[in-house]
Amino acid sequence: MFKTSPPTACSALLCLFTTILVLAHAHGEPGTKQSNKCNFFKGSWIMDRSYPIYNGSECPFVDLGLNCQKNGRIDNTYLNFRWQPHTCSLSRFNGERFLKMNRGKKIILCSLKEYGVSVMYLKNGFLVDLVVEKRARILKLDSISRFGKWKGADILVFNSYHWWTHTGTRQTDMRRMLAYKIALTTWAKWVDANIDFEKTRVFFQGVSAVHEKGLNWNEPSACNCKGQTLPIRGLHYPGKRC
Repeated sequence: MFKTSPPTACSALLCLFTTILVLAHAHGEPGTKQSNKCNFFKGSWIMDRSYPIYNGSECPFVDLGLNCQKNGRIDNTYLNFRWQPHTCSLSRFNGERFLKMNRGKKIILCSLKEYGVSVMYLKNGFLVDLVVEKRARILKLDSISRFGKWKGADILVFNSYHWWTHTGTRQTDMRRMLAYKIALTTWAKWVDANIDFEKTRVFFQGVSAVHEKGLNWNEPSACNCKGQTLPIRGLHYPGKRC
């Protein structure tokens, strides 16, 4: 993982496109070594002087909170790294090829009319139902009833966890991670019962590794990831996973 400065919350839309890129790369390009068994999530950051391939400060699609260049970050070495899986090669993303590959499909907010590809961003940080009862917001951990738009998509990318770590003034005694487990079980049952896997590919994007204390990457003098500019070396992250 990268140790970046300053730490920011992950943009859900950026997470969506990250998984889409992995899906696109899975089909490969001529001349690259590909494997259906390749784990794209096990790898390391390597230096590639052909990067960056775009100027983030001029890109209107980068979330403001994640736009380091536009926000005045001084160093730029981090822009020269790319992700390299251990057992295969990732070809550079080709936007036009990706659109042609998914012509006429729906990826569950923009519409790319020339190719008939639609990308939908549906914000629901808990995945299960959130309702208002007697002026209070209640999580229905065992219910998913209002997300019919999930059905019929060609690619579904789910992402949750961040909102489950938040605290508030009115909460039950149930442990948050237990509630999270119950909600994910409800979500998994909904997917199994409602999704046609012959048509739809489902991805679930988990939480990033802990990166708030330098002890997690063998730098005890670092209080957080502020000022960290290089990726962690080695095959494994030395800190906690969540």
